[in-house]
Amino acid sequence: MVEKVKVDVWGCCVCRDIIGIGEGGEKRYDVANFFEECSKIAAFSPHILADVSEEEQDDFLRITKQHSAFFRWYRADRNKTVVSALSGSGSGWLLVDFRTETYDLARIYDSRGNFELATFQAGKRLSEYFEAKGIRYDRVPASLVDFETWFAPFVEFCKERYGDRIVLVEARDSMGMMTVDGNVNDWPIPAGRSREHAKVLLGYKMNYEFKRRTGCHVIKCPPDIFSDECHKWGRSRVHYVKDYYDYGVRCLDIIMSGKDVEKRLDTAYLGICYEVMRVRCGEEISRGNMRSKIMNDLSAGDDGAAIRLAEKMAELGDDSGIESMAKHYLARKDNAGLARVRPLLRDRIGKGSAGLRPIYFDVVSRIDPDDGELLELAEEGLARGDPMLTAKYAGMLEKGRFVEQDTERALRLYQEALGKGYEPARRGLFELAWSLKGEHDDMLYDIIEPLEASKDPRFFFNLGRMLRTGRGVDKDPELAVTCFTEAAERGMPFGNIMAIDTLREIGDEDSCRKAFELSERLSSEGDMNARYRLGLAYEKGLGVPVDRERAAELYRESQSAVPRAGERLRRLGSGAQAGRRRPRP
Repeated sequence: MVEKVKVDVWGCCVCRDIIGIGEGGEKRYDVANFFEECSKIAAFSPHILADVSEEEQDDFLRITKQHSAFFRWYRADRNKTVVSALSGSGSGWLLVDFRTETYDLARIYDSRGNFELATFQAGKRLSEYFEAKGIRYDRVPASLVDFETWFAPFVEFCKERYGDRIVLVEARDSMGMMTVDGNVNDWPIPAGRSREHAKVLLGYKMNYEFKRRTGCHVIKCPPDIFSDECHKWGRSRVHYVKDYYDYGVRCLDIIMSGKDVEKRLDTAYLGICYEVMRVRCGEEISRGNMRSKIMNDLSAGDDGAAIRLAEKMAELGDDSGIESMAKHYLARKDNAGLARVRPLLRDRIGKGSAGLRPIYFDVVSRIDPDDGELLELAEEGLARGDPMLTAKYAGMLEKGRFVEQDTERALRLYQEALGKGYEPARRGLFELAWSLKGEHDDMLYDIIEPLEASKDPRFFFNLGRMLRTGRGVDKDPELAVTCFTEAAERGMPFGNIMAIDTLREIGDEDSCRKAFELSERLSSEGDMNARYRLGLAYEKGLGVPVDRERAAELYRESQSAVPRAGERLRRLGSGAQAGRRRPRP
């Protein structure tokens, strides 16, 4: 598994959506801190008023009707804590834009007439909040604040904190919006042009000076960019079409590669300019907009409209609409939807879209796991060297489904698929080696070792299994408990259950007490596996005095999720356990 690049984001939604919406952004980049609605002007101005406390959140959200992130940003903005948060974030890169710095500022006063600056945006209903709370303020355009008083310290902070790992995202108002029908309508020209000119001029000045003083990388914005009515966050002049965000991710990938960066960024920029202009001129259709429309139609329950649009994309040589539909139905385990998209996939594969074979395999296996077409797909994929389908064929060999069982060949094919970068093959390889009970224990650690550097929870979980049993490594149950707990903290909750079982196997009084306490805590949080194990503790007196009535109660509560609980309940009621000290569950 490739470790994600950690980045801090100080800017508007444009920076955020490059990673959140752009193709592959969330797979390769991890946003450690995101500060929107937090002006650099306010952050580098004096803080002389009282801090905003956490207790103010309920009133803020009730009055402004915003989500909790806006209070977090408001509080960081008012308390001037953005810089300290970024200083200790541990991220190596900064994505920044200057959209927020074109907003007005609020001068907030105390009773003695002292004031400090805060970010102000009328659309977020801050004026209503200030008035409801009796906060005295007035508004001032950002262009009237002395530029160097805040810009110079901001530049120095960026250079000292991030060095040459700074990416400036050029964010500007779009020229128009693409509707759900694919038409681009220009925005009306706003009144008050002199004020708008001041904001635009300030934006260009900040971009120019920041690039000149830091030498940062720049993701340029096409001059004819347009917004997307289908954008996941709604209508806005900076909610661009998805094509832009895909371009943004490509730019980040180029920057992170460190190879011919500026030349490749120039090429990517000219490419998106051409792509945008072709759409504006009606010579091309925005693929991103069409995919957004498909997902909107699916969410609205209009599968027919989604299918028609996906077919239209396919006629233009773009299969991503059909693929998006298949992923949508697979995620929801919607077999009826999968049955609708299956013939579309088959038709496109028959017309040469071989790249759809892997997802077609997943669709068929979800609809009918016993369909013989699965073997045909896997064999064709194996012959072509497709890593995903090679792993699927390995799974057939492992289980003896459609073919004669051959675990040794299955091992080799899992290794081949993993060697070609198909990460899910790692799990199949490990589980097969584990199931062979000792024949291939010498390869177990080698399979999971690449996961250690990224602190992948699978590394800790499987190492815990090995330490618990002494397979592939020296047996160490206490260290196994530590590994299982670490796996749980990193996103594999079942690691806690394995920790409980391992503590019980250790068997001394202290370990049984720890197992009981962990079971009790997880049970209170609704974990039925832990509740079942809590019942075992009460039934057998493991870390707690025997209480069979309490054990029966816990078994009844957990039996719908844990079948073994029902069996224990019946045996407990029949008295079959009488006189037996500590049987294994």
